[in-house]
Amino acid sequence: MKQPKLLNTALIILMSFFSISTFAETTSKYLNSSIESLTMDAKGTLYIGKERGLSIKEKDTQTVTDYAPNIPHIATLAIDANGTIYGGSNVGFVVGKKDKSGQYQFQLYSDIIAKVVEGDFDNEVNSVYIDKKGLVYAGGRGLYVIQANSLLGMHDTYTPFKIGLDSSLVTSLYVDENEIVYAGTQSDGLFIGKRKASGEFVWVQYAKASGLKDIVSIYVDQGIIYAGTDNGLFIGKANDKGQYIFSDAETNSVLGTKYISTIYAHAGKIYIGTVEWDLTNSYSGLIVGQSDDKGNHFFSQINSTTPEDKHITSLSVNDAADIIYIGTSQGIITKKISSLNLTSVGGIKTF
Repeated sequence: MKQPKLLNTALIILMSFFSISTFAETTSKYLNSSIESLTMDAKGTLYIGKERGLSIKEKDTQTVTDYAPNIPHIATLAIDANGTIYGGSNVGFVVGKKDKSGQYQFQLYSDIIAKVVEGDFDNEVNSVYIDKKGLVYAGGRGLYVIQANSLLGMHDTYTPFKIGLDSSLVTSLYVDENEIVYAGTQSDGLFIGKRKASGEFVWVQYAKASGLKDIVSIYVDQGIIYAGTDNGLFIGKANDKGQYIFSDAETNSVLGTKYISTIYAHAGKIYIGTVEWDLTNSYSGLIVGQSDDKGNHFFSQINSTTPEDKHITSLSVNDAADIIYIGTSQGIITKKISSLNLTSVGGIKTF
């Protein structure tokens, strides 16, 4: 699951290089490079993490601006209310702020949550999430809240505060409107954390014994947890006692053997990006699901035979504009949601 380690960079490096490219809005594909993460802010600006650097596409423009080409594998991105960009790379924590000219300047903090694991210096940041209060969470070897310390006339510094999961490799994060934290890990299952009045987090671990591990992506919608793993999709719902019960991906004939790379869910509709390494599985690429009030989930897949459609790394959905942005190993594909050519691949009674 982890990206290959590249040579580590020294402590803090300022990355301020950028370039500008254009594309026509009517095209269905652009940025012919490997896309690793996508996110969109409230203004409709699209932020794109790539194998090398990141790109920003402003809403209703035809320009894409490229930044920080020396930062590799930006696999996670989050944007706060002030437009500050936070990202995770396999060589550290990334922060981007606008200068007086309106251009972003980037810094790489290579040792902010670094650990030595079995003799290897591990500074990978796999997931970043910003909650409704603006708290920045970062997952790697453990889970942290990152606090900014502004210094007059100097670059900001950032202090990590450990909040748990010290022995786990955190791969994915979600924080809901009640500030409950959902953390997927590589081999220890799913953790759900609630903050006590003292500020300490209390964690509950789920489903490690029943196969819920190697979590790649996670999303929560209407109280239902969608956990994408490298061996299928798990769906969890709380029972009357507040304990989550998860579906068993091994018996899921629709999504049971898929590498679920990314998930987005809203109002009972689920968009699932999958990776099919050998491109032979007929149920690969983009899968769209719909849930009902009885616990049923119905899935359809997009009809496409192009290789890039079958190697999806990230998704960003703009419901208001009727557009889904699909990040792939060969660039970004844009499609109108209302015009998706879908074929049913079955339904599941989850609960």
